[in-house]
Amino acid sequence: MPEVPFNLIHEDWLPVRRADGTRLRVAPWRIVEGWSDNPIVAVDWPRPDFNGATLEFLIGLLATAFAPKDRKEWLARWNRPPAPEELHEAFERVAFAFDLDGDGPCFMQEFGNFVSPSDRDIASLMVDQPGEKSIERHADHFVKHGAISAISRASAAIALYTVQAYSPAGGRGFLTSMRGGGPLTTLVVADRSDGAAGLWDWLWPNVPDATWPDWTNEPAKVFPWLARTRSSREFTVTTPEHGHFLQAFWGMPRRVHLVFNPSGNRACDLEGPPDDKVAVGWTTLQHGVSYEGWVHPLSPYTKTEAAEPPNPTKGNPGGVTYRHWLGLVQEDAENGRQPAACVKRFREDRAESAEIAGVRLVAFGYDMDKMKARCWYQAEIPVPSVAADRRQNFETLAAQAVRAANEAAGFTRSAVKRASFARPTDVSGDFSAFADRFSKDTEAGFSRLLNAFARHDGDDARLREEWLATLRRAALAIFDDAVPSEGIEEGAWRRVVEARKNLVAQLNGKKIRIALGLPPPPG
Repeated sequence: MPEVPFNLIHEDWLPVRRADGTRLRVAPWRIVEGWSDNPIVAVDWPRPDFNGATLEFLIGLLATAFAPKDRKEWLARWNRPPAPEELHEAFERVAFAFDLDGDGPCFMQEFGNFVSPSDRDIASLMVDQPGEKSIERHADHFVKHGAISAISRASAAIALYTVQAYSPAGGRGFLTSMRGGGPLTTLVVADRSDGAAGLWDWLWPNVPDATWPDWTNEPAKVFPWLARTRSSREFTVTTPEHGHFLQAFWGMPRRVHLVFNPSGNRACDLEGPPDDKVAVGWTTLQHGVSYEGWVHPLSPYTKTEAAEPPNPTKGNPGGVTYRHWLGLVQEDAENGRQPAACVKRFREDRAESAEIAGVRLVAFGYDMDKMKARCWYQAEIPVPSVAADRRQNFETLAAQAVRAANEAAGFTRSAVKRASFARPTDVSGDFSAFADRFSKDTEAGFSRLLNAFARHDGDDARLREEWLATLRRAALAIFDDAVPSEGIEEGAWRRVVEARKNLVAQLNGKKIRIALGLPPPPG
């Protein structure tokens, strides 16, 4: 009897958590089970990058097989999520493309067999694992080589999706993801008036309307593993004209075959479920699909005259805070930064649903240093609900508040350098910690400010003045903590006093007041 492949639509492979804390594994179509009494509220892998990748996988699956026709249908599914049987019927139509193993095309793996000179252990499939050179130099200090040697098919599936979605540079011919190495993903999470968000409320707000051409006669344009690879050796680039919009969710820049062995009751090193097979390695070839010109619907982009096509935003040191509001939540036309399509669509077309009590922007991704993953960041930014007739004014005020905060943080950093060094312009080094602390110390104030803006709670000029006072307090507190005021020589003391005096003047000066939309100081 032929072996039944491990199919990612049929198998209970996704680890999730219910509202009451129960942990279980479900097939994708079961994510809405128990909605009315004990809903599934979170994905529950032991790795945060797997959790982020699973959210993208599920949004992509919904977009491919269950996308709403228009706003009316989206809203109906928001107010009343589908029954599991409805999702099962929809997902079954694409199940043919989701076999992880077996003799046919395999999920996100090279079409057909290949002989590879590059056989790798399964641990190296993880984005944050040290590369071969790091291992040879014994530089794998923080993520030790050898801790992962066999993983279940469930864990292998999400590891494979993660590396295809976020893949960093892997050496000559080993390509980055469609969005480059370490892309930033931003999702809208909508909380309901009757309680916190379930998993459906993390997914459905980000599913686009089905405005694209039918693809069912050419499924390989959506699922590239169903056909021979468009190798970058033969095809310099693969643009949206060579595929379908939905391939944005299923991009395959890496040429991979997973290697499975009978488990012999061997446990998964990533806490996966017991399995008859385990993945012990993977083979790979150079020159996968070289994507160009694609705009992923879950990532923000920067578009300038010099940037053609637009550049996807990447993770960065320090993570995401409200200082990144411009370009993540709302457009930053001055610098060409655009929020993700899912964020823009929700705020403009879906946010006024009566059932939505609050909205959060969740941003996550790797901070990459070329081939090296430095850190995985995930953060939330609350986004107040704003009436349509108030939105333009709100966005103007929000932009001014963020720009004023960035000015104040810059003033503070420069003041600390001037106070600490006789020749501050000659000093190099990373002073980003001051900006990070500034954002942290003023985050609650920014949230209060935006809520007041959204409610039109008080005079806008007064709210701006209060925000400026918050910025002053934070800046001076950081300066005083960073610069010693006792036990220093007279020359250094004069430098400290002068730097603080100049900081106070800047915090009350023309530049920051104009950035905040306030009149300049008199005189």
